[in-house]
Amino acid sequence: MTARNPAPRLVTLLPFPLSSKGGITTFVRNLTEALASEFEAEPLLIASEKFTARSGRPMAQLKVAARQVLAMLRTQPDIVHTHEHPALLGAAIAYGVLARRRVRVVHTVHVHPTRPRRLWRRLVLGWMLRRCWSVTAVASATAAHLDLIATPRPRGVRVIHGAASVHRRAATDVSVATLRRALRMGTGPTICQISPLNLPDKVSGVARLLAATALIRERVPDVQLLLVGGGDLRGKVELTARRAGVADCTYLTDYVDDVSAALALADVYCQITLQDACPLSLLEAMCVAKPVVASRTGGIPELVTDGVDGILVSNDPQDIADRVLALVLDPARALEIGERAAETVQKRFTWQRVAEEFAVLYGLRRQPRDLT
Repeated sequence: MTARNPAPRLVTLLPFPLSSKGGITTFVRNLTEALASEFEAEPLLIASEKFTARSGRPMAQLKVAARQVLAMLRTQPDIVHTHEHPALLGAAIAYGVLARRRVRVVHTVHVHPTRPRRLWRRLVLGWMLRRCWSVTAVASATAAHLDLIATPRPRGVRVIHGAASVHRRAATDVSVATLRRALRMGTGPTICQISPLNLPDKVSGVARLLAATALIRERVPDVQLLLVGGGDLRGKVELTARRAGVADCTYLTDYVDDVSAALALADVYCQITLQDACPLSLLEAMCVAKPVVASRTGGIPELVTDGVDGILVSNDPQDIADRVLALVLDPARALEIGERAAETVQKRFTWQRVAEEFAVLYGLRRQPRDLT
């Protein structure tokens, strides 16, 4: 019998702990678990203990990159996967040069570009992306706009959407009742949106949703808006809610790891934004059969089929209000759209599917099945 070659060693680089809040850590955590359960791989994560390598802090980024290069020289991975952050992509390329061995570098773009970066930044990232084994993006729309961040735009970008896996809770679940009491929410129809309030274009979308809530309130006086995610711009959102006259029916929470209780409170889930690629929170809402109203922004139309498993809208507050009201006032239609959304996630957006697509890029074998 021919001996099997050892499985390649896979390392994922992150500039922050895996416990950090956000879509990238959720993506990496679920991808890692799916790979470990299905394929011959023991994925290793090299992550910083604190998020010091933020944008605009080049020395901190350089220090984190140097530490991760040293860690890779010790562990000698065959494949290095980086996510979004150029400094760590540079570390992966530097490791390949210093190790003097064939290293597959895979880089994933998670953030949808909306504005061009400075030319020198585009040239540097373009140079690095050309040295990758594979470049992936979480949406086709994001891949099509990579010329805003990289010159030249990388060729052959592979699109691998994210996925969702969320426990579906009943509205009567103890954790749901506990959250409602903690926020002092009423029992009126509830709109929910989950999104960290950090990026200006995403917060601008929330402002449109607040304006829409004021319009909805004219028809449904006891409507409530639940905003989950927290973030640096939370204060700005609170001020906007007061100016829109909906502060008394708007409830904000910080980021939560388990969004199932918040989603169980929702009658309609919204993803109103001016910037998004593949929002995992939207897929999570669909996963638990919530009717969704989402912006025609970035990669969102790749996830939702308008009128079938969700509703796509412009970012005009009146358009948003009309579509949300239609679902609030027609629970049977809302239920039907929600159930179709759950079917869409089960068919197209599972972490097993994400792992399978990356396993092809990595060159991983499936674990042998025990036939006894």
